[in-house]
Amino acid sequence: MILATLGWGVFWCAAIWARLTDGWAPTPDLAYWISTPIALAGFAMAIFTVRGQRSWLLFVSVPLIANGFLVILPWVLPDAGGLHGR
Repeated sequence: MILATLGWGVFWCAAIWARLTDGWAPTPDLAYWISTPIALAGFAMAIFTVRGQRSWLLFVSVPLIANGFLVILPWVLPDAGGLHGR
């Protein structure tokens, strides 16, 4: 969850910065390319922590969903970065 929080923090800080300033904020593409490796690392760590018990999936589902949505963010919000202009 630490990596998911860090990745989402990068995205939301860039979004707030772009909203509050005019023209000199980092691009959404930059925020996406910074947060994606963090989210992929968090997703991989969550996959590797899955145990053989079904109850463990409840604990692992939160970081899996948080990091997974951060990775697919450009497809959910095309203007958020990554696929902007493609």
